[in-house]
Amino acid sequence: MHTEEALSVQTAIAALARTMHTTSDRHPACEHDVVAEVTTGAADFLSAVDHAGVSLIRRHGKRHTFEAMAPTGNIPQFIDELQELTGDGPCLTAIRDRTTVIVDDYATDARWPELTRKIVENSPVRSSLSMLLYTDQQAIGALNLDAETADAFDDDAVEHAEALAAHAAVGISAVRRDEQFRSALASRDVIGQA
Repeated sequence: MHTEEALSVQTAIAALARTMHTTSDRHPACEHDVVAEVTTGAADFLSAVDHAGVSLIRRHGKRHTFEAMAPTGNIPQFIDELQELTGDGPCLTAIRDRTTVIVDDYATDARWPELTRKIVENSPVRSSLSMLLYTDQQAIGALNLDAETADAFDDDAVEHAEALAAHAAVGISAVRRDEQFRSALASRDVIGQA
């Protein structure tokens, strides 16, 4: 990647991060809005990315589910549904193994045969990058980036995507804390009125 293009991407990610972290009492950020900023930003600023989505972990006591949020179109949603149906894939592997998963070419990747066959047969996606979204406390989910060309994610693309994922995790975590705080305040007010 050229230095000028790299600086442009870094500037765009920094501006997106400021937007994600800016909130006010009148217009508090919600989780969906932050995730939508991330997926749209990924598709807009990262040249390798044609489609993006986020899968968030929802905890229900000791068990958990995954919720696909703010896909940039039907394709990320289709891939998330396939992973949920097959119970495996790059996004779920990124979350389970707490790692970054790169698929260079779905046509030749042998890790998830049923999933890769269906992706190749039913979508233009040929490569992907799935990164764990996490804070010090816990895993939040995964940022999933898809490209319509094989071998789309070089070292620069991965580095920029990791920067975006770090900001996304912090933004989502902050929104969740804010929502929990507002909920606690509302509960306290109700109890106080009783």
